[in-house]
Amino acid sequence: MHKSFQNLFVTPTDKNPLKYEGESADGRWTDGRLVSESEQLSFPVENGIPLFIDKAADPWTDENQRAATLARQGIAADQLIRYNYEGLLGWSDRGRYDYWIQSIIAHGGSLLELAGGPGGGFAPLILDDNPEATILLSDLGEWVLRQWQNLSRELNCWPNLSFAQLDVTRSPLKAKSFDAVDSFGGISNIAGGAIAILESFRILKPGGRLFMVDATPVSEQFEALPKEIQAEIRYNFPAIGKGYEKLIAEAGFEVIDFEETSRRKLEPGESNLADVAGKYEVEMQIQFFNMEAKKPD
Repeated sequence: MHKSFQNLFVTPTDKNPLKYEGESADGRWTDGRLVSESEQLSFPVENGIPLFIDKAADPWTDENQRAATLARQGIAADQLIRYNYEGLLGWSDRGRYDYWIQSIIAHGGSLLELAGGPGGGFAPLILDDNPEATILLSDLGEWVLRQWQNLSRELNCWPNLSFAQLDVTRSPLKAKSFDAVDSFGGISNIAGGAIAILESFRILKPGGRLFMVDATPVSEQFEALPKEIQAEIRYNFPAIGKGYEKLIAEAGFEVIDFEETSRRKLEPGESNLADVAGKYEVEMQIQFFNMEAKKPD
């Protein structure tokens, strides 16, 4: 854990300070724990990564299921992250998002990559242009973060990259602690994404920016689903129907830029929404958008 992030962790519910107890090497945490002042709560730090998620809530815990899923995609588990990283660097749409990457880099300071997952969010592209960017890459999955950590050590060119296993809807991060938050498909895939937006507002410094490249289902196709199914999905994903611009404004942000971009069809097995659409024989498309929002000074 890079020193830039070492004083930012708090208890996920009450937001009380946590103190690190354990070993360090070259100023970075290695193995130990984060402990509350009362010592009633503690969270392990293993190989430099704070772990705030129970095994039961980690979607990547089941090794057999993970291996089977990756085998269906024709990818070996130990090659997944490098495969995704190299694919992102050679991505045919990379040029379309270059101005977005440059905006994040130009804003500077510390960045939280929300729910980076096996793709890493925008962090790999940011680091490709600015290897010294100060980024905390977060995800629910410990295994995913370990694989990114392994690649980082192998490449040995991202000195300010760190990792934390956390739930962004119960963020164990201090208020007003980050200069920017980035979501590349992260928030729109989180049940409770509206809470993730509120948490992003809380942890950003005044003047901090939220950068989103996310998606919502095309309304006329979504409304072809049964009414009760629509209601259930909207309960978990309130941006569907309400829209992210409104959610962002309700959270207190000023919307700097909003642009709808491309659409594409959801493929079977890609997500829960794709599976639901397939069950009811609805061809579901998603509408991508770019949004930059500012926390008022």
